[in-house]
Order: sequence, then C-alpha cells, then structure tokens
Amino acid sequence: MIDRDIAQNIAELTTNICGYTVSIINSSGLIIGSGDKSRVNTTHEGLDAVFNNREYIEHDEEEVKNFMGAYEGVACPIVFNNQVIGAVGIRGNPKETKKYLGLVRNQVEMMYQQMMYFEIYKMKSEALDVFIQVLLSHDIEQNLSYLKSLAQINSYNLEIPRFALAIEIVETDGKGSNIKKEPYLKELNKVLKTVDDFFDSPQNIFSKIGSHHLLVFKTLSQPSNHNEIRYIHKLNDQLLKKHGVRCMIGIGNRYEDVMNLKKSYQEAENAISIAKRMGETGGVFHIEEMVVGRIINEVSQSTRSNLLNNSVVVPLLLPENEILLDTFYSFCNNDFNLSKTARELTIHRNTLLYRISRIQALTGLDITQFHNATKLFLLLQLKRFDY
Repeated sequence: MIDRDIAQNIAELTTNICGYTVSIINSSGLIIGSGDKSRVNTTHEGLDAVFNNREYIEHDEEEVKNFMGAYEGVACPIVFNNQVIGAVGIRGNPKETKKYLGLVRNQVEMMYQQMMYFEIYKMKSEALDVFIQVLLSHDIEQNLSYLKSLAQINSYNLEIPRFALAIEIVETDGKGSNIKKEPYLKELNKVLKTVDDFFDSPQNIFSKIGSHHLLVFKTLSQPSNHNEIRYIHKLNDQLLKKHGVRCMIGIGNRYEDVMNLKKSYQEAENAISIAKRMGETGGVFHIEEMVVGRIINEVSQSTRSNLLNNSVVVPLLLPENEILLDTFYSFCNNDFNLSKTARELTIHRNTLLYRISRIQALTGLDITQFHNATKLFLLLQLKRFDY
C-alpha cells in the first residue's frame, strides 16, 4: 500500500519534472497524490486494465466521458517487489504525455523504493533502540515475547550465544580533549561506521548509547577469551590509528540466550569501572581477567584506610622512586624471572638485583619471595584505586 505523504511528494516532484499534472492512484482507484491537489481523495475510474493486466492505457477526451474522475491522458501500473501497488497517470494529450510516461513511472518506482527502504531502515533503527532500552531497563522474563518480536524486525536470532562489549570513547587526540566538542562530533558517524564494519556479522547487535558510549552484543567468532581479547585489541588499535580516538573497552562473559545479555553488559561496564579505578586510561578489559580488581573493589573504605596507613608502599610511591616501582611491576609481569625482567628493562642482571635490594630496603619486603611480592602488589593495587 502506498503511503499518502510519499505519494503526494512523488506526484509534486514528477509534475515539476515533466510539466504535466501527475497523479498517483492506489489499487482501489483513489487518487492519493497529485500535482493538482484538488484531485486528491477523488476516484479515478477506467484503470482496470492497468491494475489487472499491468497494461499501459491511453484515454482521449471522448473516452474519458465514460469514467468518473478521469481526464485525457495516459496511465500505467506502479510495480514494487513484483506487485502492482497502484498506478501513475499523466494528464494531457496522449500524443504528448505518453513520451513522459516511462520516465515518470521509472522515477516514481525508484523514488518509492528509496522512500520505502528509508522507512524500513527507520523502522529497524527504532525497533533496535526500543530493544536495547527494554533489554537494559526492564525485567527480561516479563518482556521476553516483546523482545523477540523487536529482534525479529532486525532478523536477530536471540538463541545464538553472545557476549557484551561496552565501548567508551575517552579521548580524541591524546591530550584529554573534550569529546563533547568539535571535531569529535563531526567524526562520530565515521567512528560508528568503523565499529559497525568491524563487527560485520548481521547477528552482532550494535547500538549507540549517548554521545560517546557504544554497545555491541557480539556473537562468538574466537575459540577462547584470550583470542577474543586479541581480536578486540585490533578494533581499539584501528580506532586510534584511523580516527585518533582512545577507548576503554569492557568485555562481559558469554551467555547462551537473551535472558543473560543484560548481565553480560553490566559485567562489561563493571570491567571499565574497575579499570578506571585502577588508573587505566585506555585499553581492553575482560571481566574474567580482572580478578584482583574485582576483589579490591569489594574492600570497604575503612578497611582500605587501615591497610594503607603507615603502609610499606608509601616510600615506593615517591617520585624519586618511580624507576623502582616500574622495576617491581616488570618483575611481577615476568613471573619473578630475573633474566626475563632484565631483558625487558634492558639492564644488566646485577643492576636488577641492586634495584630489588633497594625495594627491600624501602619496604622491608624481599620481593623474590612470592608471598612478599604478592603482598606488595596487592597493596599497590589498593593504593591505585580511586575511591
């Protein structure tokens, strides 16, 4: 069925193109759009051959006397998806107007197709917005049938396992610029397209939340969490190189159905929140890789204060001891292996041993012993948390 507003727009545009009055008639013979607005909502008889046989017809002044609402001119069917959805008529001497009919019909069908595709796109976009809103803000079990109907509009299969990605754009130029101002807003649509193209499976559910937050419910494409994290790192690198935007990307756990997608999204957001509190300003963070941060996140303010008062970490955090702090983190990241740590820091093994002795002198802890290194590491992480 042809929308009346679309029909009127098309009739006016094509009337201006050919210079003759163009009318759009629905399959019931009612004029729903015309370059002569007085004809709208009037009946146009004599189009049976157009509707039933898809024929092109001509009517002269004598013939139209037999048909109510008809004028001298030509008419032919409007076809969309191989269905006759109406007719287009051009008023005037058939000898003059018939040469425009094919052009006008093609123009009408093309414009109608474009407008219909736009309406379909708009409908899908609105359905997706409502789907995300219901999913994140309401009881899923009570709204499950509604969610499924919204998902069906976009051909999403909700039985496919997915996990959530929360993407927060935190910086645009490496200098902490305000991402709510230009030129970020001009670049936003390009950023969205890059993310959308990166997750090119039609079953990945992608949505923008606010001016600098994106949400993706991604289907599984990698065999393990580790591989998924490496895959998402590629997106993070691409956004930085292509658009100059730095992101915090949180990853939730995978779940088998729609009932737990909200939980996965909350995990992804929680991963970002914990990463920020531990001093991170960009990167990819899987909730399952943040065990230490999740434990520390549960520590109360009073317990934190008690642990950190007169703590052994205080001297290590002084600016003049920054190199010792970096050495300690490198030692932990290299599994307390002296050779690997020295190579990473590009220093001699004896220099590393000297630094370790300096850390012991400052903290009273021999970090070559696992329990001492663990104690110092946890206290440092606790200190980094921004309560």
